[in-house]
Amino acid sequence: MMTYLQTKRISLIAAALVAAVSASATDPAVLEARLAPGDRGYGDQFGYSVSVSGNFAVSGSPLHDSAGFNHGAAYIYEMVGGAWTESVKLVAPDAAVFDNFGWSTAIDGNVLAVGSKGDDDVFGNSGSVYVYVFDGASWNFAQKISAPDKHSSQEFGSSVAVSGDMLVVGAHRSHGAAYAAGAAYVFRQSGGVWSAEAKLLASDGAAFDDFGYSVDTDGDSVIVGARLSDTVSSNDGSAYIFEDLGAGWVETALLSSGSGSNLENFGQAVSISGSSAAVGAPGRNASKGGVFVYSRSGGVWGLEDTFEDASTARLGSSVSMTGSLLAVGESNASLTATQMGAVHLYTASGSSWAYSERIEPDPAVAYGWMGWSAATDGTRVIAGALRQDVFKGAAYVFLAAQDAPDPLELLDELKDFTADAVNHKGIRNALTAKLNAAFAALEDEDEALAIEKLNDYINQVNALRGKKFTTSAADAMIAGAQEILALLDS
Repeated sequence: MMTYLQTKRISLIAAALVAAVSASATDPAVLEARLAPGDRGYGDQFGYSVSVSGNFAVSGSPLHDSAGFNHGAAYIYEMVGGAWTESVKLVAPDAAVFDNFGWSTAIDGNVLAVGSKGDDDVFGNSGSVYVYVFDGASWNFAQKISAPDKHSSQEFGSSVAVSGDMLVVGAHRSHGAAYAAGAAYVFRQSGGVWSAEAKLLASDGAAFDDFGYSVDTDGDSVIVGARLSDTVSSNDGSAYIFEDLGAGWVETALLSSGSGSNLENFGQAVSISGSSAAVGAPGRNASKGGVFVYSRSGGVWGLEDTFEDASTARLGSSVSMTGSLLAVGESNASLTATQMGAVHLYTASGSSWAYSERIEPDPAVAYGWMGWSAATDGTRVIAGALRQDVFKGAAYVFLAAQDAPDPLELLDELKDFTADAVNHKGIRNALTAKLNAAFAALEDEDEALAIEKLNDYINQVNALRGKKFTTSAADAMIAGAQEILALLDS
């Protein structure tokens, strides 16, 4: 007789097997929800910033007015029972007019950071970031953070990124390399307290470069965009990668489009994941836009791919990269409605990135600008449409198409599943032997033999159904094998 824990584990493995095989690389991304809080007001610009991590999605509404004119708000949604539900509306504990709380948002696991670039923390528009932590039941305010060298009009919080115990905050008007050239600040969390670690500056910074307009981080790497820098011509833009090599933060790459066209705004959006980075240049080619993807090899960052198209309109308004998925916003895309917006998905394929699909708002709303903001956690994509409904704004959550699963990995899961379900040693060994034979056949690229062994497995399970293991266990084992067969036949 199986224990409760064995039965529980079997049911979980069975669900995982079916869910994994059901995902197909040919399936399009699925719209899960259009988010629009009931207390939106005209001009709130809900969706100005967005972020997603697991079962939580966040959207900033920096011009929301419920606690004062343009004080701002951020809304957290949670996936509950297969549906996205508004969990909590956040307002800064010291909210004041023109704070723009929600201008930037970033979530990773149980940590959420919300930028409030207009907060008058000691000085006018010096800016702040508010950190919230999920305790398993609710989101709780944890800490208010400001720049160690705060000054007026710094706009600390104009961008934020969080990864594990590291928080990066952009202040695109901070003094540093030059007057109002911009800066990015690194904070570390220890014992529940976030402390300043470094102030990052561009090696070639100049006044009003907008360094810090965009930031992202992963591991010990940070990327910072400076969309108004003049690398070759006016406001063509640049981006910088910094890495903690053990003795402090070092600028390891200065990126630019190399074309030197005016107003490209290269660096308006940036993202980094592992050894890959992406930079958006929505002003490129007379605002058709473009995206540049870089990879690191031997400690050196080099250009890997460039994506641009004559038919796009501000491609690269937003970029977000996690693992093998890259989401790129095209805020001004005119498809079934003028400037409705769109998001383009790309997936890693070997040493390059391949175009996957275009996702669009449903319903299509003219001048909605979906894709002004976009974020992905590698599984889901959230896109902000800040201009929908007379600038009230909205956000869309999509489940991205997943790569087809590896039959060998699924066979390993099925072997574990069988070991838990069958107590009789001889029968367990016989069934496992069939799965091992199927595994070996697939390694030898002999699908016909693998299919034969899987069918043998199914026949033996059917013959012993209700005798040596429960009927429900037999059903689950057969379902797992049949799903692998379906994958091999596809």
